[in-house]
Amino acid sequence: MRFNLSSLSVAAGLTLAGFASAGLAAPRQMDAAAGLMRSLLPDHAAAAATARLLAAAATDDAQAEFDLGVLYARGRGVAKDYAEARKWFQKAADHGEAAAQFNLGVMYSHSLGAPRDYALAHMWFSLAAGQGEDGAAKARDEMAARMAPYEIADAERMAGAWTPSNFRLRM
Repeated sequence: MRFNLSSLSVAAGLTLAGFASAGLAAPRQMDAAAGLMRSLLPDHAAAAATARLLAAAATDDAQAEFDLGVLYARGRGVAKDYAEARKWFQKAADHGEAAAQFNLGVMYSHSLGAPRDYALAHMWFSLAAGQGEDGAAKARDEMAARMAPYEIADAERMAGAWTPSNFRLRM
């Protein structure tokens, strides 16, 4: 079950026009796996789901980490917090979850929960595209159009050096 750019755009309050004005393609797909977030669970049910996910995430369950990112991005059962969503998407992405990598690309390109960083956005979109995540290659290419050649080279270097569970952000 995955939560993709289309769902994240709704969570971020971005409209299709907002994507166009940001210079990114509008999302084409609404992942059927986003049922957890599309459902209108009562807050108490979402809070219970959050508790279960936190327990699973404590065991490095990448799916639970990803789902926690979704909950924090949407504010279901928890306060909406893009920095916390980014943290959970990062953990899932570090385990190789393509949808989490894609969402990190969106977050870095739109400054959601982290400072805007086109090189990191490009890197995460590239990694997601390498796993066949819908829209990732196009988002990466559109990101590249906004970047200087040295930034693209930096992003490509980081993507080439990345391996699951050992990537750490450059500081």
